[in-house]
Amino acid sequence: MLRKRHFGRLAEAQAAVADLLPVLNARPFPKKEGSRATLLAEERPALKPLPPRPFEVGTWRWATVHPDDHVEVDRRYYRVPHRLVGQRVDVRLSATAVDIFHQHLRVAAPPRLTQKGAASTTPGHRPPHHRRYQDGSPARFERWAARMGPQTHALIPAVLAHQKHPEQAYRTAFGMLRRARNPGVAALEAAAAQAVAADLGTYRAVAALAQQAAEDPSPAVTPPHDNLRGPTYYQ
Repeated sequence: MLRKRHFGRLAEAQAAVADLLPVLNARPFPKKEGSRATLLAEERPALKPLPPRPFEVGTWRWATVHPDDHVEVDRRYYRVPHRLVGQRVDVRLSATAVDIFHQHLRVAAPPRLTQKGAASTTPGHRPPHHRRYQDGSPARFERWAARMGPQTHALIPAVLAHQKHPEQAYRTAFGMLRRARNPGVAALEAAAAQAVAADLGTYRAVAALAQQAAEDPSPAVTPPHDNLRGPTYYQ
């Protein structure tokens, strides 16, 4: 019907199509009884309203819930219920929202964060008895670090001051102190000394320094030079 017609604007074509829709919907089906209009009348009572939020194309990821109740997605942190610590969750990312699922049930739906390092926190997800990352955590981490050695003990206050969000600082400190398991306390102490001297307060920096110290545990030795006084000068 519109094959040989020419339109100068899209609005004109859309209006012509709208005028022909009643004719198309009333046209009988070629191989069964009824038409599009009669089929719609039959199915209309079973139709449900459209969802309140328009459909958005999303991408799927998976993440493990960390001890601070957060999952990390694209260097951003979203809190989920504490009971899921250590569990794997599925994360759906859209342009404006994040949907987090555990065993096909949605457990959190925070807005999507735009700034790297930002954290979305829902206080209700944490049970009242959970104290690990509440007030007093700095002292707890410092006591833990003191058992590793003086260099690690000096590093923790710098780490806590380096992070913008307190709980992200606890997360960083927790990860650093776990480095004592692998590659070991000696490597962590060496890495902490370098990190404090260079004002490095990120987990990645300390982890890299600890790994480097584990691979080359011997201390750096300054080669002999005529301008160096040496230890005998002060005797």
